[in-house]
Amino acid sequence: MFKRAAGLLLIMVMMIVLMPAAKVHAVTEFGNPISIGNGLFNMGIKSDGSLWAWGVNGNGAFGDGQFFNHEFHIPEVKIPKKIMENVVSVSTGYYLTMAIKSDGSLWGWGYNNSGQVGNSKDSFAVTIPVKIMDDVISVSACGKQTAAVKSDGSLWVWGQTEYHPWARGPEGATRNYAPVKIMDDVISVSTGDIHSMAIKSDGSLWGWGEHRLLGVGSSEWEKQLIPVKIMDDVISVSTGEDHTVAIKSDGSLWGWGRNSDYPLTNAVKGNVQDVYRQPLQTIPVKIMDDVISVSAGNGYTMAIKSDGSLWAWGSNVTRQIGVGKGGIPSPEPAPVKILDEVAYVCAGDSYAMAIKKDGSLFRWGNTYENSPTEFKDMENMAIPNGGLDNTETALPASATVFVNNKPVAFPVYNISGYNYFKLRDLAMALDGTAKQFAVNYDASSKAIALTTGQPYTRVGGELSVTGSNFSAAASPTKSPLYLNGQKIELIAYNIGGSNYFMLRDIGRAIDFDVTWDSVSNTIRIDTTKRYSG
Repeated sequence: MFKRAAGLLLIMVMMIVLMPAAKVHAVTEFGNPISIGNGLFNMGIKSDGSLWAWGVNGNGAFGDGQFFNHEFHIPEVKIPKKIMENVVSVSTGYYLTMAIKSDGSLWGWGYNNSGQVGNSKDSFAVTIPVKIMDDVISVSACGKQTAAVKSDGSLWVWGQTEYHPWARGPEGATRNYAPVKIMDDVISVSTGDIHSMAIKSDGSLWGWGEHRLLGVGSSEWEKQLIPVKIMDDVISVSTGEDHTVAIKSDGSLWGWGRNSDYPLTNAVKGNVQDVYRQPLQTIPVKIMDDVISVSAGNGYTMAIKSDGSLWAWGSNVTRQIGVGKGGIPSPEPAPVKILDEVAYVCAGDSYAMAIKKDGSLFRWGNTYENSPTEFKDMENMAIPNGGLDNTETALPASATVFVNNKPVAFPVYNISGYNYFKLRDLAMALDGTAKQFAVNYDASSKAIALTTGQPYTRVGGELSVTGSNFSAAASPTKSPLYLNGQKIELIAYNIGGSNYFMLRDIGRAIDFDVTWDSVSNTIRIDTTKRYSG
């Protein structure tokens, strides 16, 4: 029920990698491969892109055409059931499921009493997947509301709009049955029951909802009706029931909100008390370092460190921490190590799940075991970004770039001493020259095709330097690359959702010259000359 919005990797991997000429955005890496819906049903994506469901199928939450009213007893489905293909990310709310397919299309189904499915219809439930919108790179569902980010950076919300008052329906209705645009320049969103968070491309974090949970220094219960800026340099955020955790680009983990069961650890005493005399942290406070992914649950938090170790702390009333203790459950006040070799974690309402780097799925809490136990009915799970092992840090490069003696503003990143350029940026900058080349993407094979001598077809977003002044996670690109029909092997990284290639590699492949002047910090691309090495 409570969502992580992309960890250090996930905020990056769900960005758009490349787009075909038809201008359909294609997502070639996995985002959220598992999601726990209101502690009752589960959705999981396997490595082949197939989506599976198990648990309680209330109000059409599975999307298999069946309807069982959630107000009556519903038998638990223990063996996962296949729902659909070509899924790269899934997010669940209260008997609600939202899934992004590899072509960027967003599909929804389940409970719809507040319009949270987003299909523009006032119906109690939607029992089969319906298409909601295209060009989606990220989605977050929680309770009876949904939010999605499109490839152009626009943020859309629908469903229960009590905490999205600017997106209310006709005559101020607190529900909206169709997506409504509320912000621009957004790269990630995390929705909670009573507060939500969004990260902009410049790394700034913005929030709205109950004032006391926003981390802006207020303990008031009034609603913040317009997004307010909270902090900078954020790459990942996750909202829980009454707390929020965010990762900065340096790997530090910060948190704020209610701390009665230590979801912020017992080291955080809270700078004020709420009306129930419980500790409340109203400004962000540092919790730990070296974190690459985080998920906030109901009163507890789970974080993955750079070495793949999983740590947890906070409420343990249903043994959701996973430490295997017997007796009467009590909160875990400080981070405790749970598992190693972890690639992804999802903290739900009363239990949690984690995917290891080998694709195995573990679960614990509530009716499951007290400690992580492998769920062998779901094997070969999708791993975000292909796992955590090969992730690099991409640093913004400050070099001035000239193309045929004309300055061009490129977003350039440096990885291990080498400059990497976005493939489509180079294609656009060279369009109309003797070394122009076309770029096409095949969603079915996830292949990139370059054709020399052909004009480049613009798809939007090229040569945009927004957000490129922050360090970012870079993961090896898996898409096969073809040059004039022949497969070639080049080093490439996914940064912010786009494919970046080493400039000299592209120069060698397309045959244009690249020179570097260390004194003036200048890169020159010359399409009138052949590549000289």
